[in-house]
Amino acid sequence: MPKPTRPHYLATILLIIQREQERLNEIIPKISTRELTLEQLRELRSEWPGSLSMIDVHQWVLGGLDNLVDEYERGRVYKSSLRGLARQLEAYESGTRSYLAEHDHPCSAFLNQRGKVLARYQQAFERIYEPNGPLPHELQASIVRHLRDGYDLPRMEPRTEGEGWMLVFDQARPRVESQVVDIALARKHRNPSPC
Repeated sequence: MPKPTRPHYLATILLIIQREQERLNEIIPKISTRELTLEQLRELRSEWPGSLSMIDVHQWVLGGLDNLVDEYERGRVYKSSLRGLARQLEAYESGTRSYLAEHDHPCSAFLNQRGKVLARYQQAFERIYEPNGPLPHELQASIVRHLRDGYDLPRMEPRTEGEGWMLVFDQARPRVESQVVDIALARKHRNPSPC
């Protein structure tokens, strides 16, 4: 069996965005039907800046959520606000792809005909970064942010103290700069979320 290809940085971004959209797709029906409580909406508001990697590009998502929280607090929720936020969440992945294309990052080479990341890139990502299970959402978002900031794909290194692994990001510059993210610590501090 051939060894999976090392993931390309753009395929990694697209894979993580795809996963984020899948989580958002689970939330959309709950928002549309008002199944979420005010407290759950507030929890999403506090989590999304850390767990959605491209939220800085899609500030309108947070604005729509803030508007919905305000309406819940006032006791008058408009269907147009529910539908508007649902549409914004549905467009998260496609909006991100458009953003990447505008910045000279063609995505089609990494996607199948259904618009999903090719299996070889997903397998390579899972083999390298997730041999013991999925990375926390916040850590996945951190990978995308680092890649957007010019860092190379992270490498896995054993933790210097204790068991487990760390992701180490090296920036491609004349003087190499590194940032270390402790996977065990990130998993330990992760709060379960509805998305």
